[in-house]
Amino acid sequence: MGPEPKTAAELESVAGGELGVNLKIGDRVIVSGPPGDVVGEVMHIAAPDELPDLGPGTNSAEARAIIHEMGVDLVAAITHLHNDEPVMFCALHLSDESWRDLRGQPLRITRIRKE
Repeated sequence: MGPEPKTAAELESVAGGELGVNLKIGDRVIVSGPPGDVVGEVMHIAAPDELPDLGPGTNSAEARAIIHEMGVDLVAAITHLHNDEPVMFCALHLSDESWRDLRGQPLRITRIRKE
């Protein structure tokens, strides 16, 4: 067996291009979870090792360690409108093929097909 994949591209390659819902930056998605459904856009998606270091005085290394402990293989930043204002949240894709929010609540993310 080879080394563990570290980047989103490596993970997608290992998964045959079917990791999660195969999200890409710019995809429009429906996110279903507590407290309901929203339509949003994927602004960023990365494997944990691709996440930026937030600089001096931050806990970037500790955050990455926790993400690895949780079994997270992708982090997606998704924006949507709330009360006509744009907001962003992170969705975590776990190695068991589920999506979770930062509180660990289950999410279902469905890409909106372009016709």
